[in-house]
Amino acid sequence: MAPIPAGNWVLVLEDDFDSLNTARWGVIQHTAAGANNVSIENSLLVFEMDNNASPQKTWSWVNCTYRFTYGWFEARCRIPSGKGLLPAWWLSSTTPTSAAAEPDNTNVGEIDIFENVGADPTKMYLTY
Repeated sequence: MAPIPAGNWVLVLEDDFDSLNTARWGVIQHTAAGANNVSIENSLLVFEMDNNASPQKTWSWVNCTYRFTYGWFEARCRIPSGKGLLPAWWLSSTTPTSAAAEPDNTNVGEIDIFENVGADPTKMYLTY
Protein backbone atom coordinates (compact mmCIF):
# COMPACT_ATOMS: atom_id res chain seq x y z
CA MET A 1 0.00 0.00 0.00
CA ALA A 2 1.04 3.57 -0.61
CA PRO A 3 2.50 5.49 2.32
CA ILE A 4 0.15 7.98 3.98
CA PRO A 5 1.17 11.58 3.22
CA ALA A 6 2.75 13.57 6.03
CA GLY A 7 0.32 15.42 8.24
CA ASN A 8 -1.61 15.22 11.46
CA TRP A 9 -3.83 12.27 10.55
CA VAL A 10 -5.95 10.59 13.21
CA LEU A 11 -7.25 7.06 12.64
CA VAL A 12 -11.02 7.16 13.18
CA LEU A 13 -12.19 3.96 11.51
CA GLU A 14 -10.47 0.66 10.78
CA ASP A 15 -11.84 -2.80 10.24
CA ASP A 16 -9.93 -6.05 9.79
CA PHE A 17 -13.26 -7.85 9.20
CA ASP A 18 -12.94 -10.57 11.79
CA SER A 19 -16.75 -10.36 11.76
CA LEU A 20 -19.35 -8.10 10.19
CA ASN A 21 -19.93 -5.41 12.80
CA THR A 22 -23.53 -4.40 12.08
CA ALA A 23 -23.22 -1.43 14.45
CA ARG A 24 -20.60 -0.03 12.04
CA TRP A 25 -21.79 -1.42 8.70
CA GLY A 26 -25.32 -1.44 7.32
CA VAL A 27 -25.88 -4.23 4.80
CA ILE A 28 -28.35 -3.61 1.99
CA GLN A 29 -29.08 -6.51 -0.36
CA HIS A 30 -31.38 -7.45 -3.16
CA THR A 31 -31.36 -11.20 -3.17
CA ALA A 32 -33.28 -14.27 -4.19
CA ALA A 33 -35.25 -15.80 -1.32
CA GLY A 34 -32.93 -17.08 1.37
CA ALA A 35 -29.73 -15.88 -0.32
CA ASN A 36 -26.97 -14.04 1.53
CA ASN A 37 -24.67 -11.99 -0.69
CA VAL A 38 -22.39 -10.51 1.98
CA SER A 39 -20.06 -12.54 4.18
CA ILE A 40 -16.69 -12.51 5.92
CA GLU A 41 -14.12 -15.07 4.76
CA ASN A 42 -10.54 -15.12 6.07
CA SER A 43 -10.85 -11.51 7.30
CA LEU A 44 -12.11 -10.33 3.90
CA LEU A 45 -15.44 -8.68 3.20
CA VAL A 46 -16.95 -10.74 0.36
CA PHE A 47 -19.78 -9.77 -1.99
CA GLU A 48 -21.23 -12.55 -4.11
CA MET A 49 -23.57 -12.31 -7.06
CA ASP A 50 -25.97 -15.03 -8.16
CA ASN A 51 -26.16 -14.73 -11.93
CA ASN A 52 -28.91 -17.35 -12.04
CA ALA A 53 -31.28 -15.62 -9.63
CA SER A 54 -34.74 -15.39 -11.09
CA PRO A 55 -36.32 -13.11 -12.15
CA GLN A 56 -33.58 -10.56 -11.33
CA LYS A 57 -29.88 -10.61 -10.61
CA THR A 58 -28.82 -10.18 -6.99
CA TRP A 59 -26.75 -7.30 -5.66
CA SER A 60 -25.62 -5.85 -2.38
CA TRP A 61 -23.76 -2.99 -0.81
CA VAL A 62 -22.41 -2.16 2.60
CA ASN A 63 -22.68 1.34 3.97
CA CYS A 64 -20.66 2.69 6.85
CA THR A 65 -22.72 4.10 9.70
CA TYR A 66 -19.80 6.36 10.70
CA ARG A 67 -20.18 9.94 9.42
CA PHE A 68 -17.23 12.15 8.52
CA THR A 69 -16.39 15.22 6.44
CA TYR A 70 -12.73 14.77 5.46
CA GLY A 71 -10.39 11.83 5.46
CA TRP A 72 -7.93 9.43 3.94
CA PHE A 73 -9.44 6.21 2.61
CA GLU A 74 -7.67 3.00 1.77
CA ALA A 75 -8.84 -0.44 0.71
CA ARG A 76 -7.68 -3.50 -1.18
CA CYS A 77 -10.24 -4.67 -3.73
CA ARG A 78 -10.30 -7.62 -6.09
CA ILE A 79 -12.50 -6.63 -9.02
CA PRO A 80 -14.48 -9.31 -10.87
CA SER A 81 -14.95 -9.08 -14.61
CA GLY A 82 -17.88 -10.10 -16.74
CA LYS A 83 -20.73 -8.65 -18.72
CA GLY A 84 -23.40 -7.13 -16.49
CA LEU A 85 -21.12 -6.49 -13.48
CA LEU A 86 -20.49 -3.00 -12.08
CA PRO A 87 -18.16 -3.23 -9.08
CA ALA A 88 -17.73 0.15 -7.44
CA TRP A 89 -16.59 2.03 -4.34
CA TRP A 90 -18.42 5.27 -3.61
CA LEU A 91 -18.57 7.93 -0.96
CA SER A 92 -22.08 9.28 -0.61
CA SER A 93 -23.73 12.12 1.18
CA THR A 94 -26.38 11.69 3.84
CA THR A 95 -28.03 14.85 2.50
CA PRO A 96 -30.27 14.57 -0.58
CA THR A 97 -28.89 16.43 -3.60
CA SER A 98 -32.29 17.39 -4.96
CA ALA A 99 -35.95 17.58 -4.10
CA ALA A 100 -36.34 14.30 -6.01
CA ALA A 101 -34.46 12.36 -3.31
CA GLU A 102 -35.97 9.05 -2.37
CA PRO A 103 -37.26 8.55 1.21
CA ASP A 104 -34.49 6.00 1.83
CA ASN A 105 -31.78 8.52 0.76
CA THR A 106 -30.86 6.60 -2.40
CA ASN A 107 -30.84 9.80 -4.46
CA VAL A 108 -27.91 11.54 -2.78
CA GLY A 109 -24.64 12.92 -4.10
CA GLU A 110 -21.74 10.54 -4.55
CA ILE A 111 -18.04 10.63 -5.22
CA ASP A 112 -16.79 7.67 -7.22
CA ILE A 113 -13.59 6.27 -5.76
CA PHE A 114 -13.88 3.84 -8.65
CA GLU A 115 -16.42 2.18 -10.89
CA ASN A 116 -15.58 -0.58 -13.30
CA VAL A 117 -17.70 -1.87 -16.15
CA GLY A 118 -17.19 -5.61 -15.85
CA ALA A 119 -17.24 -6.16 -19.62
CA ASP A 120 -14.08 -4.02 -19.88
CA PRO A 121 -12.01 -4.66 -16.72
CA THR A 122 -9.06 -2.63 -18.03
CA LYS A 123 -10.90 0.69 -17.51
CA MET A 124 -11.66 2.36 -14.19
CA TYR A 125 -13.91 5.39 -13.85
CA LEU A 126 -13.65 7.91 -11.02
CA THR A 127 -14.71 11.35 -9.89
CA TYR A 128 -12.03 13.84 -8.90
